[in-house]
Amino acid sequence: MKNLYKAINVARHAKASDIRKAIDRVVEPALKRDASKVLLNPESKAVYDRNHDLLIRISEVRQAFGLTESDSWDKEIQREFFPKRPPIVRTVFCTIAVLIVAAMIWNSAGVQYKYAREKDTTAAYTQFIVRYEEGQYVDEARERRAELHAIEAWGEIEDELHKHSSALTPFISAQRTLIDNVRHLIRDFPETEKGREAVKVLAELREKLVEKIENIEDADYVCGLFRDSETASEVIPRALGMAMASSQFEDWRAAVSLVEDPKIQGGDSIRRAHVRKLEELEYKIAAAENTKSSISQFLAKYPDSRHETSLLREMSRITLEEQREEFEAAVRSGAEEKIRQYLVTNPSSPFRAEAEEALAELVRRYATFAFVSRVDTEEAYQRYLSLAPANDPNRERAHRRLVDLEVDKILEGDVGELPAPQPTSSFSRSSMASVEVKNDTEYTLTIRYSGPDSQKHSIPKGETIRFSIGKGDYRVAASVNAANVIPYAGRANLKTDGYSASYTIGPSISSGLSIPRYQYVPR
Repeated sequence: MKNLYKAINVARHAKASDIRKAIDRVVEPALKRDASKVLLNPESKAVYDRNHDLLIRISEVRQAFGLTESDSWDKEIQREFFPKRPPIVRTVFCTIAVLIVAAMIWNSAGVQYKYAREKDTTAAYTQFIVRYEEGQYVDEARERRAELHAIEAWGEIEDELHKHSSALTPFISAQRTLIDNVRHLIRDFPETEKGREAVKVLAELREKLVEKIENIEDADYVCGLFRDSETASEVIPRALGMAMASSQFEDWRAAVSLVEDPKIQGGDSIRRAHVRKLEELEYKIAAAENTKSSISQFLAKYPDSRHETSLLREMSRITLEEQREEFEAAVRSGAEEKIRQYLVTNPSSPFRAEAEEALAELVRRYATFAFVSRVDTEEAYQRYLSLAPANDPNRERAHRRLVDLEVDKILEGDVGELPAPQPTSSFSRSSMASVEVKNDTEYTLTIRYSGPDSQKHSIPKGETIRFSIGKGDYRVAASVNAANVIPYAGRANLKTDGYSASYTIGPSISSGLSIPRYQYVPR
């Protein structure tokens, strides 16, 4: 909005004739048009004058507070509507404006505080405090709001007190919520009447709770609620006495844990005062657990205990029993390496001679085919073949069974499909078939036939072998000595007198692998 009076150089309260003369003297067409349209029309002039006077007052107030620039008020408006006065007049005016505004704020705070007092709610006082922050009556509003909050909290506490005073509610086990509420009231509103009353209630509750303790669980609960030296000095001795008279492991453990709780104030002095009781309780615990760990922990904590001799004797018995169990487990396993491991880890074992004898017996047994056929593992047959004499008639049976087990193991893993060998003869004049296999791979190829006449043959790269094998149905597995080539397996029903197969290796179509995979390709 433009200050037209200032623009045409005429006073705000000039006569209509003087305003007309001033407009006639204006040279600028746009200003002449605007001034004539607004100031020479009585209705337009009345509206304009009201807005003009308002902007003048606002400008003077903002000037007084130094608020001459903001998002909605700039220097141009300030220059248009702030009248130029002599410095002393301006100073006096600004002072008066400040006093008027301060009085308005002061009177407004008083009115709003009176309104909040009439409402007398926490919401009303909060609204007043937020609006006037650190002004007059704010401290009084905060105090009254705290009182009202305390009264509300006290109402919940009174309900809890009434409920816990009835015979239907267990006194010890239902106090946590009540005591938490009392503590919160004391913490949040310490200077209020209800806050001071809550201090007394908390002390009375503590006395009642201590008086009502009937077992160690109650003692632990009460100490956990208060965690102060006074409560601990009253409760813990009673808990220790109950534990000493008890025959329950849980009671001993609970009493020791209660004394050692780091959250309870004064626990160190109580521990020193009752060290003998604690030693007896912890001895009961160690004896009941009856492990090397529990005994070692007790002796480390009480090196001069009168129970040292009996506990050391018990630890030796436990150690001997553990060594016996370990020895018997190694022998029961029937595994040579487990017995040898036992001898290594227990060089001074009292069962060493028995372990060595068991090892020697196991070696002798592994040299018999009857034993390894009952064990029936690759390791057992390999051990047998390393121990049995060269002329043992069962060596061939062991070799065939070892081939069967190796094929079983291959088929359990990731394998590809191996094509069957192709017949080279249509005759079937013999009980044996002649099989020719050519290795066109870059590796040593191992071929296994598992069936009526199980056999295993290794073929160097680029070479061809021929072998005779009993006719029948076989599982065939092939592998090479390369980690990135998976084994392949298939079946072969040998009916005629002759068969041949030739294998090479080519890239697999498998994807997503970090190393190349290859497959057997029949020739």
